[in-house]
This record gives sequence, structure tokens and C-alpha cells, in this order.
Amino acid sequence: MKFQKLLFSSLIIISLASCTSWSSRLGVKTEEANVTVTRLDNLEGFVYVYVTGVGSLMIGPGETGRFRVETRGTHTIRARYFGKNESSKLGPDIELKLEIDNDKHYFSVNYLGDANGKRTELKNLYEIKTISFLPDSNGFVQFSTNDARYYGRGTWKIVDNINAQNIYEIECLKMSGARTRGHGMVFGASDTDNVSYYAVGIGTPGSYFIMKLSNDKYTMIKAWSGSEKVKPGYNVLNTLRVIKYGTTFIVFINDNPVYEFTDDEITGNRVGYWVGIGGGEEEEFPIEPVDVRFRQRPASVNMEQRPSITLK
Repeated sequence: MKFQKLLFSSLIIISLASCTSWSSRLGVKTEEANVTVTRLDNLEGFVYVYVTGVGSLMIGPGETGRFRVETRGTHTIRARYFGKNESSKLGPDIELKLEIDNDKHYFSVNYLGDANGKRTELKNLYEIKTISFLPDSNGFVQFSTNDARYYGRGTWKIVDNINAQNIYEIECLKMSGARTRGHGMVFGASDTDNVSYYAVGIGTPGSYFIMKLSNDKYTMIKAWSGSEKVKPGYNVLNTLRVIKYGTTFIVFINDNPVYEFTDDEITGNRVGYWVGIGGGEEEEFPIEPVDVRFRQRPASVNMEQRPSITLK
């Protein structure tokens, strides 16, 4: 197995200067992993290390200790330095290195009890960050998050439509995130609120669905279905378009009509972007974020040439 070194603060060294203790949370995505704790200093005294649900050990100067973590989920690792004469005293610099033999992990570090008795939090190895529908450097609007608070949610942004009345069109691509969750276009959104809309979503396996949200209720208009019209995979650009004729909507994927439905519950002409986020067993937070890019595209449509399509 390949060892992954945990990098925090500056490279792999943790300094415990003027701290009575520190604790970390280790999220293990696989069923088991080896955790190695090595003392790099030669100072007198020992470090007591405890992993919840696993066990504890004492590490002397220059020694190494190992834990076998066999359960999924979050484990707390705590360490405390005990000096030569009196335990729990603020000790000199203690240098620890932590390694995990699996690349499905994250490590966040909290120092507890500094010289002033206050809690000090250090930056995570993987920074928890959300970009909520903001312009990127390539002309797209980006939604990205690796924050576990988004697990199992759908999120969207409604904007003014750059196209003519009843024509909606965007381009979108998914950079990363669970294959099991879709992304796509909000269309026909209410002009008076941000919680009433229709949406067409696509998935990286090459599938699509159509739904609506109205009165706090989701209704599936077209269940997830495979379609050769969807370009599968990541970092692949797909174009979504919807044209409305009266109360009838025709949905296009990459310029191909794929579905037609009739509904008059929602009145509006706004468009938007929609992202589905998987649960904890689907996403790889915080290692890999959900990252989806969108942009509206001016549609070249002749409303008088309504497509004649046969839909199964």
C-alpha cells in the first residue's frame, strides 16, 4: 500500500509548542487503514496517544506507534505530552509525524489549551470551501463544495433569462463529484419567487430527468432515463435547451429533442442552474469536491418551426 503523508501547518511536522494537548479527526472512507504516529524529537518524557474505539499507546523519544483502524466513519486521535517530572505541564516542542496507508482520508487538526488557556484551531489539511454560483476565470458560473453540510442536498441559482420569452438554454459540465447525482438547468422559473421552477438534469453516466418544484413539493415529470443524446463523463460540455409553446415544453439535449410535456402550474420566464449533491457514501468530501460549471447560451431558434418528434 502507498503511504500518504498528512500535510498541515508547514509540511508534515506538527509543533506542539506551548500546548497541553491536541486532537484531530480522521475520516476513513475505506473499511480499514493503518495509522502510524512517529515522534521525531529526542526530548525526555513521553506522548500519550489515544484513538477512540481503537486503543492507546505511549510513544517515547524517537519511537513509532501504529494503530489499525478497521471501522468506517470518524475517529478522534488525541495526544498529550507528559514531561519528565510533572504530567500535563506545558512542554517544549514535540514533533510528531502522522501517516496513513490509504488515500481515502482527511485530517483536521485542533490544538487545545494554548498558553493562555484558549482553544486555537488550525487550518484543515483539506480546506473546507464552497463556491456558490460565482464566475470562474473561463466565462462559466461555478458551484463547488466539499462541505459535508451539503450532503444529500440539491441547490440552485435562478437568474434572468438572456433569451427571448419561453426559450431557455445553457451549457454545463461536471468537473467532479458523485456519478449518482445530476446537474442541469432550471427553466420557466417563477418571476416572483425562487422556489417554483421546472428543471432538466443530466448525469455523468449518460442519463437525464425532468422535475418541478412547486409549493414546496417535488414532482418527477420524467424519471431518470438513459439517453444517447447525453454526452457522458466528466469535464464534458452538454447543452440543454427548452422551448415552451403555450403550456407545452419541449426539452432538447445537445440540440436533440428528447421529451415533451404539458403543464401550466408555474408561470415565469427565468432560467437557472441546479446541482445535486450526494450523501456521505457517494461523495469523497473533503478530498474531492462537487464541482459543476454553467453558462447561458444565446439560442438560435425559430419559434415558428416547432419540431415534430415522436417520443416514447
